Amino acid sequence: MKVQYTFKHLDHSDALEEYCQEQLNEISRFLLKDYAGHVSFSKRLKEFCVEITVLTHQKPFRSKSFHYDVYSAVDEAISKLEKQFIKMRKIMTHHKKPSLDKSKRWKDENEDAA
Repeated sequence: MKVQYTFKHLDHSDALEEYCQEQLNEISRFLLKDYAGHVSFSKRLKEFCVEITVLTHQKPFRSKSFHYDVYSAVDEAISKLEKQFIKMRKIMTHHKKPSLDKSKRWKDENEDAA
């Protein structure tokens, strides 16, 4: 689990990195495989912007959040990612593939016709 951090127009903060890493570790249980990520912190006027990109084998996940408090912005971005992870996890684990056995398909069609 590699995560890179970028700070734009903002001083580097180890506490902020640790907080973000803890939050990512909590929601990483929803991922099916290993991932790599990039977190970008920036400041525009009085708002903080947090952009999180997580690259997995299934697809890339992205979230962006603006808030006046940087920790609240991280929480919002993490909650958006969590929703995306849960949705993908449901699709990947509960997806039913059609049966390739012709006899079962023919039986279903014959029962419907009768």
